Amino acid sequence: MPTYHMNPRYHLKDLLKLADMAWAGSRLEDPAKLVENRKQAVLDIRRHLRDLKQKGGAGLLGELMKRRAFTQKEGLILLMLLRRRISFADPYLSGQKILKRLGGGSYDILRDLHILRSTGRLRSTRVVVSRDEDSNPEDLLGTEFTLSAWAFQAFARIIDEKNAGNDTEPLPYKKSEDVLLDHLKLHGFLHKRANSLFEIEDWEEVIPPGEAPVRYIQSQIDAHLDRMRSRRDRTEDRSLLAPIRFLESQGLTEIEEQVTMALLFRELFQGDGSAPVVELLKLVSRSKQEYLRNLGLFDADRSLVKLKILTLMNQEDGRVFSAHAVLEAWVVPAIIRGTKRGKGVPPDTWKRFRRYLENLKDSETFFRDLDKPK
Repeated sequence: MPTYHMNPRYHLKDLLKLADMAWAGSRLEDPAKLVENRKQAVLDIRRHLRDLKQKGGAGLLGELMKRRAFTQKEGLILLMLLRRRISFADPYLSGQKILKRLGGGSYDILRDLHILRSTGRLRSTRVVVSRDEDSNPEDLLGTEFTLSAWAFQAFARIIDEKNAGNDTEPLPYKKSEDVLLDHLKLHGFLHKRANSLFEIEDWEEVIPPGEAPVRYIQSQIDAHLDRMRSRRDRTEDRSLLAPIRFLESQGLTEIEEQVTMALLFRELFQGDGSAPVVELLKLVSRSKQEYLRNLGLFDADRSLVKLKILTLMNQEDGRVFSAHAVLEAWVVPAIIRGTKRGKGVPPDTWKRFRRYLENLKDSETFFRDLDKPK
């Protein structure tokens, strides 16, 4: 009888051991005993999956079984393809081989064909993908399938997180570049989440819609944010690092920081520090409900506009959500080099300067006046 573990690493270890017994086996073993051991292994896997469906936990597999309502057969296929990806150079299996390994006869294979359709849970969640997405959608038995890259990485990360626990704690920031790179990585995660939730406007290269479940991406975001917070807290003299000094001096919330850095990366990598307000709201919202709660983020009395970190352009009849948010010119050097914000030129000074230019007789007078002691 298998033991139920909430720890995803132990769960994965037990399940892969059973998967090896179910779909492998020594040729030297007695054939009758081999068949019996395989059947028992499949029964044990089914018990594990039943527990996962009831109790949840245990990483991606528990998430899929409990929250995404995966069936035991879908869980078996997922494990089958995970083992295939780990153990073989060619990670693909035909639909026919997959359904045969579930057990049963020809009728059972026909009955279970729907599991492999593009509208089924395995493929609609992008946990399983076909070798050729443009192949004949009706030829499911001949189509070859594999575990998607992101799903495999999710399983691999279960082991990586255990190994990471033996490493040193997150290191403090030493250079401004490290801070920016952490924000850039976070920015990538935010784009993936927004694209999965909203199918955001393609103003950067992002993964296709539905490439990974939102909850999985959110777990990556949460883990990366925790690491960033830890690194910032461990940095003794944060005032020496321009990006941290800027963000802390402005008193921004994490969401406001994310908007600011999104516009900064637009400026640095595309030469245009602007983006539609609605796309920025999608970028920083972890759900559609939070999107609605964030609608006031660009109001005139909120920090981003009030502190003149950004300005709103191209508003139609004063409507914020038709506008583009544009990063103010002083912000980029402040974050990158720590340049202090200029006070600007008072309006009266501009008026006096315009009158001076109107009365100016020649350029020699201008340069002579320029050299006069102040």
